[in-house]
Amino acid sequence: MLSVVKVVGSSMKPTLDSGDFVLTTRLFRRLRVGDLVVCKHRQYDTIIKRVTSIEPSGTLKVAGDAPDSLQEEDFGPLSLEDIKSKVLFSIRR
Repeated sequence: MLSVVKVVGSSMKPTLDSGDFVLTTRLFRRLRVGDLVVCKHRQYDTIIKRVTSIEPSGTLKVAGDAPDSLQEEDFGPLSLEDIKSKVLFSIRR
């Protein structure tokens, strides 16, 4: 299933700007370090972040691209169930 998600905020600059759109899919086989994902986070709600590490246990760490963005230590580990979709490409505004 494909979805279009609007980017809100500057945490993914310069890769994504607020107002850009991303095309995402919920049908992905696996994730790799460097992939952009849409996550459901208990504190921050729906966020777009980059996968920074994948532990052998299957837990993931994510972070924003902007230097002043919250980083993986702020989010804590996520499970695969927290990943709602994988970004396929962006549409710049």
